[in-house]
Amino acid sequence: MGSKKVIPFPYFHDLICVFGGLISLPTNIFVRKKLQVQYKNSKHSILFLEVGVVSGIVGNVSYIFLGVFSLDRAGPRQIFHGIMALISFGGYVISIFFFSLNIVLSHKCKLKNLGAFGLVVPILLVFLYSMITTPLIEWFLLSSIVLFMLLLEYYIFKT
Repeated sequence: MGSKKVIPFPYFHDLICVFGGLISLPTNIFVRKKLQVQYKNSKHSILFLEVGVVSGIVGNVSYIFLGVFSLDRAGPRQIFHGIMALISFGGYVISIFFFSLNIVLSHKCKLKNLGAFGLVVPILLVFLYSMITTPLIEWFLLSSIVLFMLLLEYYIFKT
C-alpha cells in the first residue's frame, strides 16, 4: 500500500506507519500493567507478559521503520522493506501469542475467546503467508493483528 503504483499519495501510508508505531509503544506497557493487576500473577504469567511487551516493542519500532522503508524506498531488491516487515509482523505475532497465552491460562479471565483468537488466527495467517506469498494474505495478517489489539485495548480501557 505504500507505493506510488498502488495509491496516489503513498506518503500518507508511510506517515501512518510511523505515527502508529510511535503511538503503540506505550500501549504495550499499559496492557502489561492492566493484565498483571487484574489477574493473579504466577511465574509463567509474568514471563508471558514480559515476552509479549518486549516483542510488541520490537514490532512497534520496526513498524516505524516500515514507514521509512516503504516499497518506494525499499532498497536493493526490497531488502530493507522485507526485513522490517518480517521483524514487525514477527514481533506483533509473538506479542499477541504470549498475551493470548496469558489470557487463556488465567482462571479468572473473561477474554478466553479473544485469547483463543490470538493463539490461532495470526499464527495460521503466518503459515498461510509463508506458503502463499501475496499482499492479500499480508493484509489479512495485519488486519488480524489490529483487530486483536483493538479488542484487547477496548476491554482494558473499559474496566
